[in-house]
Amino acid sequence: MSSDTPHGDDGNKAAIARQVIVSAGDILVAAGFGRDEIAAFFRQAADHLGGALQAGPADASSRGGEDILSRYRAIAPVRALAGLTAEAAALASAAHGGEALKDAYDLAMKIIPHIAEAQGWLRAAAREAGLRISADSRERPDGRADGEDLLMGEFEFAYRDGFDLIASVVAVLAGQDDEEAFRLILMSLVENGITVSGELKSAIETAAGKLAEKGGGK
Repeated sequence: MSSDTPHGDDGNKAAIARQVIVSAGDILVAAGFGRDEIAAFFRQAADHLGGALQAGPADASSRGGEDILSRYRAIAPVRALAGLTAEAAALASAAHGGEALKDAYDLAMKIIPHIAEAQGWLRAAAREAGLRISADSRERPDGRADGEDLLMGEFEFAYRDGFDLIASVVAVLAGQDDEEAFRLILMSLVENGITVSGELKSAIETAAGKLAEKGGGK
């Protein structure tokens, strides 16, 4: 008889679990959610619980990430960016043309190599620590994807104003139909291996689209 007891306990637990899940599903249906949305909620909940069970309070990737972040703040390119992006914050809204645009463009081209150095250091530090780094997962509702320990976006604070400046400059260049200057700034980003933010990527795509439309109309 004793051998049947665990099985009975497991059966009771399973019945309770099914009841809770069905009840939760009924509530979501009543709230107007569709079958696919409800399934997605349950998958996200399962992923979240799985991550919470695997990552204890002394999770190694968490400790490694904190150490990398601390060292990252002190590296030379990040310190250089602190001064340059302060200038960028002031110029981002001033890039309307003439000398203001030239100053903003020159500053953007000066910032790009420092961003490349900072991102290169971060990738190397993550490799040395045995951590995986992802370009960005801010669009995921549950944050990191499986196997991700660090997100590039978590370190973007060092050059976010620089990205904003570049986005402002490429928008103005597209408005002025300056395809050559746009191409040069884009090439600099590519050649330096910069991982851009979603916002900057969108700004570049919009600018490229405008230039393509103007080119097609010539």
